[in-house]
Amino acid sequence: MKTYFKLLILSLFAFNAFGQAKFTAATFNQIMAKYKADPVAWFKSSAVNPNFTFSNVSGSVSDIANCLKFYEYNTDTDRIYSKVKINQVGNTAVATGLFTHKFKVKASNEPKQDDVIFTYAFAQNKGAWQMLSAHHTAAKLDFAAEENIIKTLLLEETKNAYALKHNEVADAFIQKPTTFRLWNIRTGYDTQFGWEAIDAANRKDFGIKPRVMNPENENFTFKFYGNNTAIVTYDQYLYGKNQKPTKSLRILEKTADGWKIAGLVALTDYSHNAFEDGLIKKTIETETKAYHDGNIELLKSQWADNEYIERQQQNLKAAGSTFLKGKNLIAFSDEFQKTHKPTGLTTKMSDYAAHMSGAQAWATFTQETINPDGTSRKARELRILERINGAWKIVLTSIQDI
Repeated sequence: MKTYFKLLILSLFAFNAFGQAKFTAATFNQIMAKYKADPVAWFKSSAVNPNFTFSNVSGSVSDIANCLKFYEYNTDTDRIYSKVKINQVGNTAVATGLFTHKFKVKASNEPKQDDVIFTYAFAQNKGAWQMLSAHHTAAKLDFAAEENIIKTLLLEETKNAYALKHNEVADAFIQKPTTFRLWNIRTGYDTQFGWEAIDAANRKDFGIKPRVMNPENENFTFKFYGNNTAIVTYDQYLYGKNQKPTKSLRILEKTADGWKIAGLVALTDYSHNAFEDGLIKKTIETETKAYHDGNIELLKSQWADNEYIERQQQNLKAAGSTFLKGKNLIAFSDEFQKTHKPTGLTTKMSDYAAHMSGAQAWATFTQETINPDGTSRKARELRILERINGAWKIVLTSIQDI
């Protein structure tokens, strides 16, 4: 009899020990490793309770069949679990922690990433642990850190665009047909839809000469929608604070490769400002100096080449008229350059005033031309300019001796 009771006690102890096997972090990792290796096979195996339910971040509840539909359209690339904590009561265990799910959309190969807080319930069934349910809640981002990441992205994207680093610019954008770029120009506005169109326009708009730019971005406002979408507004001072800032807006999405620009809006005030004033004056001074240096190619590059360019000057009367325009001016210039030599003269500009309206500008000034012997003559001069392909070009010169 004693032997019988000993065997019964041992049997009950063994059953109790088996029935309440310890569920540890290692147990959890082994289960999830099998899931990661083949999610579809895992869902169809005995590792999942037939009445399994999954509650996602949007609040919908799915069964096994609906969970499997996810893999009809997506492919897992990685599953990372961290800060796992286990709570076990008898034959039931609950695992909580953080979960980063990386996957790709099959149709577009687009990388995606979800960051969630998970709660998984397990129970023993015939000696094996089986998942009963899963619940995902969107993990709250460290928004201050994300804002700094976005600020850096936006600053570097602008610098790279002007530096003609096209690959780096492409890496900052969502490369999809829905991506858009919108900005105003002096004569209206420019819109591009789809990454290919944006890339082609960038290569044209930013020219062929790299430029080192040091923009200042200020007055940021951030609005996050969940963890994966943000709308950002800010002021961009591209050429210093002596002009009004460009009012900028960016729509961003967070992908598996980080934040990417999905939409760009830039509104620039093209009214008169000190920076544009300086560019206009530089064109005029460059054209004048090139004439006296005998640098005809540089001189011609300061002029537009359209049919209504004109030069008004009394000493042109020797060519038959006090003004030349269009083809006649071009023909005269081509002939003039064959014999033109450096003049050895210098000039001094005074009483300069420029005015702008959109893509047109005009400037008036007094110019003193100084001979090597110190004598000089003065003229009152007018320039009308147009902004063509981003640069101010002369379309009319008028010179009146005083």
